[in-house]
This record gives sequence, structure tokens and C-alpha cells, in this order.
Amino acid sequence: MVGSPRHDSETTRTIGVTGDDLRARAHRETMHVRLLCVSAGFCALFACVAIKLTIATVLHPMVPEQRQIAPQVPKIPKIDPKGSLAGDYALPQVHRASIVDRNGQTLALSLPVAQVYANPQELIDPVDVAHRLKSVLHDLNEPETAERLARHKQFVYIARNITPQQELAINNLGIPGIYFEPGEQRHYPLGHMAAQIMGAVDIDDNGIAGVERFFNKRLLVDRKPLRLSLDIRVQSAVREEVAAAKDTFQAIGACGIVMDVRTGEIIAMVSLPDYDANEFSHATNDERFNRTVTGLYEPGSTFKLQTTAMGLETGTIHIWDSFSSIPLRIGRFTIRDMKNDHFAPWLSLPEVMAYSSNPAAAHIALDVGGKRQAEWLRNMGFFAPVPVELPEAARPLIPRQWGLATTMTVGFGHGVAEPPLAIVRGTAATVNGGILVTPTLLAQEDP
Repeated sequence: MVGSPRHDSETTRTIGVTGDDLRARAHRETMHVRLLCVSAGFCALFACVAIKLTIATVLHPMVPEQRQIAPQVPKIPKIDPKGSLAGDYALPQVHRASIVDRNGQTLALSLPVAQVYANPQELIDPVDVAHRLKSVLHDLNEPETAERLARHKQFVYIARNITPQQELAINNLGIPGIYFEPGEQRHYPLGHMAAQIMGAVDIDDNGIAGVERFFNKRLLVDRKPLRLSLDIRVQSAVREEVAAAKDTFQAIGACGIVMDVRTGEIIAMVSLPDYDANEFSHATNDERFNRTVTGLYEPGSTFKLQTTAMGLETGTIHIWDSFSSIPLRIGRFTIRDMKNDHFAPWLSLPEVMAYSSNPAAAHIALDVGGKRQAEWLRNMGFFAPVPVELPEAARPLIPRQWGLATTMTVGFGHGVAEPPLAIVRGTAATVNGGILVTPTLLAQEDP
């Protein structure tokens, strides 16, 4: 059978493509290219960051800047095997200025210390922590500290004013929850020397007595050393002499003052008994008592200088005048000399001073008069606290009524009570040309 060839029919499909489809396809391809470029950029950026971090943290670690870690990590000194501070360590800067004498000898300075405290909520075993801290802080009460660390608090002080060596040792224990707070502690290298003048500071480093209190703001604001008028060499010599006199006469107290009569600078000021200035909190009230400015005493015969100067200044008496030394009766009291070693009923003015005659001084005071006497003493500063840079300066005791008896007794130094520095100030005016200087503990600038 002869047939014709078979032809398979092929299905032909025609797809219609519009212009919008072509534009959409081109837009998608463009977006794909952009995404690839952005992805490649981010990959390159992350690769650079990863390489930089690897170099900074693994290959060549970078030391963090002090300003970044200072608020969190205290600066701890390096200690050599012998226990001393390493030579390249600089002590932290303290805030309170030092105090020096007129020659630059240090009288008071602040030393860097640290306070160690804990957050009990971050501690694992309070008993173990207290035991480990005891190995560094030998004075630590271990049972009490363990009990305090076991409380549910966020802050517990462990010890104050620890040394840099102790700070480093505690830090090396690696105890979590233990922190340090920088601080400073006031130190007086010369101990007893000028202790009442120096005074003290409280736990917050604020002055509470002496020049530490009077110049508190100055010492906190200006870090330049505060230069006093004291000469510590003279101070030491005066202290020895005053101590010897106190022992000789078995006195309960004694004091001594050396002052420049021209400038008012106090070169030495000693009050005994005294105390170690580093142990202010353990000193007794008697030891803290500064007899030179706080103690009030009848000036006695030293006041006869004021009586004589007053008479001469007012023109009431003259150098050639004579005065009776015969006992003087007033009421039920009699004014007489302790010793009648002059054997004369009448004394010239120089002899009145030489023999320290009480009746003669009383006669001079009567000649001047009570009103002018009181005015003189007020002008000489005897009615007010002595103006010196010590907050402990006391107000003198002055009679309310200035009658005849007061005029006579004050003439030879009784009936009033003054601090010794006031007597020194008044006496200085009789030998420096009549100038009433202001006592000062600050060194004057050299001319």
C-alpha cells in the first residue's frame, strides 16, 4: 500500500511582548545590579572593620585612653618586689594645698589614699571575701565585716584611707563587687610642732580648727602652698624653753610667743600641753586648748607698760615726776607691793617701772582717769578679740562698770583678763615707735 508521507504538525505559539513589559524587565535588571553593588560595598566595609578590630584587639591591642577608663578604674601604682612604689609612678594630684613655714618647711600636706567599699549584692561568698580582705587589711574586723557584707544593701564601706600598696593588693585579689574611691588624708610631718596653730580637718577634708579652718576656702581653691610666718626652728627652741619652765614650776600649762614688733608676724607660738597634730581626734580638750589666743589671764605687772605709756601719751605724767609707793587703802582692800625692796616712799617714773610698784601704778591710773584709761585700752585693742588668723581667738573679760577701784586695779594689771597675744601686741607698740600692729600668721612678702 502506497501511502503519502506523514507530516507531524508542529504547534506554533505566538507570545505577544509589549513595550511596558520590556521596560519593567529592564528596571528589575537595574535594581539587581544596584543591590549587588550595595551588597558588595557593605561587604567591603564590614571586611575593613573586621580587619581593623582584629589588628586592634588581637594583633596589636590598643591601650585605652585614661579619660575613657578613669571614672571606672582607679589608677593603682606599680610596686617593686621590695615594697616601694615604682619610680615611673606619679602620685595622684591632691586637692588641698599644703602649709609651710616662712622658710618652706612643710607643716601640713595631703597624701593620696583610697576608700574601699563593696556592693554586697555582687558578692558570692561574704565570709570568704572578708577572710581574703583580712590578708591585706590586718586591722579589719573579719566577723563584723562578713556580717555587714551579708546584708541586702548596695553600698558598704570596708575601710577608709588605705595606702596605694593596699589598694593594689586588694585589686589583685580579683574580688567582684569590690570598688575603690580616691581620696586624700591630711598629714602633719612635725607632729606636736605648732599643733594648735595647724588645727585639723574632718573626714571630708574641710578645716575644723586652727589655720586649717580659717583658710579652708583658700586651701581648697588655690593649690599654691600657704606660707605662714612661723619659723619652725624658733618654734622648736621656744617649745623647749616653755616646757622647761612648765616643769620647773610644775604648772598645769604654759605658753610662749615670739612676734616681730615691726610687721606683726608671729615667728613662734607655743601652748603646752599640746598633742600630735596627726591624732587630733584623740587629743584631750586641755591639749587642744591654745593658751596664747583662747586663754584669758590677768596681765599683771606687764600692764604697767600700758599705764605708763598712757600717762606719757596723754601728757598727764612726765619722766621726771615722782609717785608714792606707800600702800594704798581702798574700801576693805589695800594695794601694796609684793616686795618692799626699794626702801623709798617716793619713786621716779623709771623707778616705778624698775621696781614694778603697784601703788605707784595705781596713782598714775588715777591721774589719767577712768574714762581716758578705758578709751586708751579700747584703742589699743584690749576690748576686742585679738585679730589673728585663728578662729579660736577669745573675747577678753572687761568690767561692765569702770569705777574708781577698777581704774586703780587695772593700772597694775588686775580686774581684766586678756589672751597673751593681746598683751604681746600691746607691748610691741611701746617699743616700735607707738605703732599698733596687727598680729598675723601669714608671712609677709620680702621687700
